[in-house]
Amino acid sequence: MVTIKDVAARANVSATTVSIIINGKEKERKISPATVAKVKTAIAQLNYQPNIAARKLRTFDNNYPNIAIYLAYDHRSSMFNQFIESIYHEQMKGAYEFSITVCPFKSGHLFEENALTSTTSFSAAIITTISPADAEFLKQNPPPFPVVLMNRSLDGFSSVCADTQDSILELAEMIQKKGYKRISAILMQDGYMANKIRYQSFLNACETRGISFSDDYIAFSDDSMEGGFQAAKKLMKAGSLPPVLYCDTDSIALGATYVFNRAGIRIPEDLEIVCICLSNKLYTQYSTPSITIIDISLEKNMVDCLKLVLDLFFNKITEPVNKVYKASVIYRESFPELL
Repeated sequence: MVTIKDVAARANVSATTVSIIINGKEKERKISPATVAKVKTAIAQLNYQPNIAARKLRTFDNNYPNIAIYLAYDHRSSMFNQFIESIYHEQMKGAYEFSITVCPFKSGHLFEENALTSTTSFSAAIITTISPADAEFLKQNPPPFPVVLMNRSLDGFSSVCADTQDSILELAEMIQKKGYKRISAILMQDGYMANKIRYQSFLNACETRGISFSDDYIAFSDDSMEGGFQAAKKLMKAGSLPPVLYCDTDSIALGATYVFNRAGIRIPEDLEIVCICLSNKLYTQYSTPSITIIDISLEKNMVDCLKLVLDLFFNKITEPVNKVYKASVIYRESFPELL
């Protein structure tokens, strides 16, 4: 079956350009007549036809919106499950009727998602885990329907973000209060903007309190328990570990904890662990030992995104709204609070 990408390759233009022309927006986007002619010729030569699903989406009911959820594809199946569960509970409340289409995409490649430039694809969209390149694409190509960004603010777009600054400062102060001077970290190999901002804030907060990070004790991993498992083994080979380990995500922390338990490293007596919680906080609550987290409450974030995008679709809100809520520290066995 011929796709938009095939047409783009034949015409030697981007898939986004083809999508814009197919949807009749070439004048609005100031695409040259020569480019339009090339694309239309390629469409005719390849006998391109929109697929059945796309034709079906064009007929959506304005009182029954179809909401796209764009989620960067990685190992975070637990995050995906959180989203679906949150949406299901919100649907059960019956405030609005709507359908959901989950659209996995590769981080940094949002420009390949042709539906984002189409007027006949979705009623609205929630976009998560975007990279700087994705953000730039959205700025240059704002979708023709309401969009809410999750954990990323961008001029001209509505968003729902967790403010972790106070929680990060609280953890840094607690580390200082315990008298620790060194800390190690396991970070996502290809972390998203929010992860990088959180880690940089934590790094700055620690350094201003005389707590140092050494490159020898910073490891990188996938956002998965397997990734945490492998990264923890690398850290152990570096020698005597600093007394505190910071993990970018709870999946990483769970994998690392398994390694330390098997190696006879006592938590928290020999090593204390803290992490950012990006999945169900029950996973870290019932691990051995239970793990201290900064809880950014994905359930609340997703529900707020959904409510906001529906209000935008039904014109209850007509201007971009940026909603911010506070994250919180939940102290557990891996890093107990010092009273």
